[in-house]
Amino acid sequence: MTYPNAYAGIKKIRTATILEIISVALLIAAAIFGLFAAGIIGDPTNEIAVDSFSLATVLTVLPVMILPFIALIIQIIGLGAAAKESSKFKTAYTIVIISLLVSVINGTLPNFKIDDMEICELIMHILSMLTFYYVVEGIKELCAPLGRNDIVQLANKVAIIYFVGMAAATAIDFFTGDAANFGAIISTIGLILSIVADFMYVSLLGKAADALETA
Repeated sequence: MTYPNAYAGIKKIRTATILEIISVALLIAAAIFGLFAAGIIGDPTNEIAVDSFSLATVLTVLPVMILPFIALIIQIIGLGAAAKESSKFKTAYTIVIISLLVSVINGTLPNFKIDDMEICELIMHILSMLTFYYVVEGIKELCAPLGRNDIVQLANKVAIIYFVGMAAATAIDFFTGDAANFGAIISTIGLILSIVADFMYVSLLGKAADALETA
């Protein structure tokens, strides 16, 4: 095996990404259960159903509070391993550490806002995009010499979908008032692209790990 550390690291990054997707899915499920529990949808007079959905909401939210933290730890370990054999992964590792520090600062200092957007949240958003970029570039850097142009092409497609989705999601902050409906459309498109990109990203990480395993 030519890149044992990168192979082990990418597998961990894939695991972390799957946990993040599960966390988002549980969050959506919790929101739906919450609507039933609040009687916004369904029959609010059915006490048994309301109590059941209330319990389901709590049980669904609990893993959501834990999974992102576990995913972050696994991601850091994975990036640290892959960083031993790729400068791109080393950069991604550094960015995640900076992101973690910014998160700590955000939790301890007063919130500074620019047009109702917290500075720390904006920085975290940018750092997340940079981390994704360098992981994808790291995969391309490792797989291109192996002749895996299919993986390189998939990496490019994932990057395009991801960044278009992120740009669309960010643009929603600039559409208010009369353009609210248009903003909602953009937000929905961004969400769909983000979900597609997440699943493609998991596939990319899996194929990259398989390629490195046999290299």
